[in-house]
Amino acid sequence: MEQEQEHITGQKQRKDYAYASENAESAAGYPRDMTSALSKEPADSMADLTRKAQATWEQAKQVAAEKAGEAQQTVMDRVHRTEQLVLERGQQACSATEAYVHENPWRAIAIAASIGLLTGLIISRR
Repeated sequence: MEQEQEHITGQKQRKDYAYASENAESAAGYPRDMTSALSKEPADSMADLTRKAQATWEQAKQVAAEKAGEAQQTVMDRVHRTEQLVLERGQQACSATEAYVHENPWRAIAIAASIGLLTGLIISRR
């Protein structure tokens, strides 16, 4: 039994050795091929990464420009609405003041004179 075990073990070892010997040449060439593949791969992958990064950057710039354009339009709309609102309120205040002066001319003259007097006193004290 022991002899059979040794015989089987010996056969297996010889097969493994023969397999290793037959494939030694291709195994020896494999690292060289792999090394050359690895030496090319970083350059290729760097070029790919650079292209992808540039494409992503261009997309980001385009999206940012669109967002900036939208934001600018929103701001311009708000400014225009605010301008219209200020003009309307200014016109209302002007109309209200004009109506008050027409209804109370002497009171308006008294208020204007008082303001002029106070302004003159403040300026003369300096």
